[in-house]
Amino acid sequence: MKSERPTRTLFVLCLLSGSCALAYEVLYMRLLTSLMGDMFYVHAALLSTFLLGIGIGALIAHRVFRKLAHLEILTGLYAMSIPFFAELLVDLPLINTISQSSNLTIFVTALLLLIPSLCIGASIPLFSAYIKEQTPDRLSFRRVYQVYNLGALSSILIVEFFLVRAIGLQASFFVLGGINVFNGIVLLFKSLTPDHPLNQARHRFSKNIFLALFLASTASAIFQMFFLNLCSHILYPHRENFAIGLFVILLGIFLGSWIVPKLKIRFETCIVGMSLSLGLIFSTFSFTTELHHAIFKSLPDVMWVDVGEKLLTSSFFGLIPMFFFGGLLPAILSREGKVEEEAGSLLFVSGLANAFGYLLYVLFLHELLPNPILLYGVGILGILAFVVGLGKSKLKPKHAVALVLSLLSLLLMHQQWNDNFFYVSARAHRIERDIPVRTFKGGPNSATLVDAPRSSYVTFNGHISINVHEKGKINTPEVLVGIIPALFSPSQKKAAVIGLGTGITAGTVSRIFNQTDVIEINEAFLQMLPVLSYANFNLNKNPNAKLHYGDGRSYITGKQDYYDAIINTPPPPSYYSASKLYSVDYYKKIVKALKPEGVFGTWISLSEMSSKGMEVILNGLHRHFSTCALHFLSSAYYMLTCGNHSLEEKPFHELSIDPMVVKTLEKAFPGLVLDEVFSDIKLIDNIFDRFTPVEHDIHSDNYPILEFMRTKFLYKKFQDADIFLSPRYDFQIDPLRQHETYGQDRKRRMAKVYRILDRNYFKKFFAKKFPELTPVSPFKNILKH
Repeated sequence: MKSERPTRTLFVLCLLSGSCALAYEVLYMRLLTSLMGDMFYVHAALLSTFLLGIGIGALIAHRVFRKLAHLEILTGLYAMSIPFFAELLVDLPLINTISQSSNLTIFVTALLLLIPSLCIGASIPLFSAYIKEQTPDRLSFRRVYQVYNLGALSSILIVEFFLVRAIGLQASFFVLGGINVFNGIVLLFKSLTPDHPLNQARHRFSKNIFLALFLASTASAIFQMFFLNLCSHILYPHRENFAIGLFVILLGIFLGSWIVPKLKIRFETCIVGMSLSLGLIFSTFSFTTELHHAIFKSLPDVMWVDVGEKLLTSSFFGLIPMFFFGGLLPAILSREGKVEEEAGSLLFVSGLANAFGYLLYVLFLHELLPNPILLYGVGILGILAFVVGLGKSKLKPKHAVALVLSLLSLLLMHQQWNDNFFYVSARAHRIERDIPVRTFKGGPNSATLVDAPRSSYVTFNGHISINVHEKGKINTPEVLVGIIPALFSPSQKKAAVIGLGTGITAGTVSRIFNQTDVIEINEAFLQMLPVLSYANFNLNKNPNAKLHYGDGRSYITGKQDYYDAIINTPPPPSYYSASKLYSVDYYKKIVKALKPEGVFGTWISLSEMSSKGMEVILNGLHRHFSTCALHFLSSAYYMLTCGNHSLEEKPFHELSIDPMVVKTLEKAFPGLVLDEVFSDIKLIDNIFDRFTPVEHDIHSDNYPILEFMRTKFLYKKFQDADIFLSPRYDFQIDPLRQHETYGQDRKRRMAKVYRILDRNYFKKFFAKKFPELTPVSPFKNILKH
């Protein structure tokens, strides 16, 4: 009888190998989105490459039977080297070409991940074969599949919420790579590699089984991409949601691989269970989402409480369908012969179908189909796989009942689903049902225009963005963001705006500068642009503006002394693809792309970044800019304009600016002199004269600390103190300007400016001094008389 020690050692190594395998997806996702941009295309390419590579690796595993140790070492060494290779690529102009094409993004992602995915793919079949050699009388694949998935499951959240936040991205690659290298060394020196596989017959699977597995795996892959998209919508699109969604997917697969064999659930039952559960679960989507918002709002603002609630909400939507998918392979492989070949062929079919389903969703299905039709199609694919899996077997009464119930549940889901609700799900509880909602789609992304009676605003990928207008008045701060950098720029020849959104800021800039490059990573906003032409000064028809679809950071890579001004208007850094647009690595590229007298403008917001986050942004800017002026836009919403020279602000009237923009400002500030308006909203000439940076609090690609400073400004009453008014920072800002010698009339006009921009700010600083400017309601007038 053989010793159990080698078997136990192999299971430990299998657990460690699994803990690295899919944790790499979290790390590679972070690395590649910093390198190439749009997260969801990279997500799809990453998942597709991993699954396809794993499938191919599994298929050829029996041909490299004795090479598992070498494959583990190669996986580890590749992981250790990839961050350094990425650093070589990040400054190449070629990156801009890649990021502007979804096909090139997918191709390059696949190219970079091909080697590790092939190596990882051979792991499960070879571990199964090695353990089979030690225990020939027991089924090895099921146990290995469970242990491997358990390792993967246990590491996902550890890597996301501990490792990256404690030691950074590069060191995390070294830790995981070191585990793989350790595995390989143990396999070599412990002599755990058999000389040859057991001489057993290979069990052949019918074509029906392979076809049914392909259909079911395709359905599962489409659902997984929809599920990850759903997580970004209802949980807010933070980068950590990828790890949370992936954890739920793996938890379902692990539970399915563990419970299905124990309960002896058949392959056909697993398939129909996927379709039945989809219909039942998503029939309750609106109710469950509203319940999530209500619970989340009432929870204490503690990270682990938030993460736990996110896990529960996402598990409700994804766990049961993934449970049934996780049980498919163990249900098929209920007996074993040449396990490395049998498991390899099944994993290949499953991996191929998964890759196909991921790309199908991202490149076609999301843009072409409403979500209820998409989910309905996933359910029908499952039912088709069920019928194919039966083969020549007769349809039993219980099978017929299961089919009918699945169809009824899908019809119920289709009837209950509100697709507009999905695309504004982060704010759906605040929207009346009859308010017009228009959704635009571009690839895997979306942008939604909500036309309320008195205002209009946009959301994107479930994230609340900005108002377009309120009571007929165009969003004034967005116009100011486009003008302020021009006041400091000696020349108005060429500008770049990173981020399109409503187009208000970009449209303003394009009416000042001779040429304006506008770079937007969400194609849906490009589709929405003509609809908002009344607010963005007809940006889509402006010959001075060039619209570019791609990643803003990649776009400016390689440009030297090119722009007079670059204006940063992306979402806050907690939003997954925007984090890198606040890093010191990005600011370094900005400095290179600017002309010597050029300026860089970026908005900052207390409610979306927190005081600590704004401090971190200032720390990063201070590394690359010597001067930074601060302007007030609205309550806790500011504009920073930076340069490496003394900033001299010209009067507004000296700008050569389109009359449309001037009329918009005159409407926003009736009766006020615009030169004085811009003078009034400037708070500090150079913020670095009053700010001492903290060198260790730096946001970088390797350590993106701004992502981890999450706030609940959309749910809870905001309590953080304004960094620029807090005694702790001592910026010495006095909105009343009591140290200046302006007369009372001039200060009264200044008070009007602040009342227009933000009533709360006006009440805090000006209302007592100028009570005649405080609006009085008709009801109070009645009481007064």
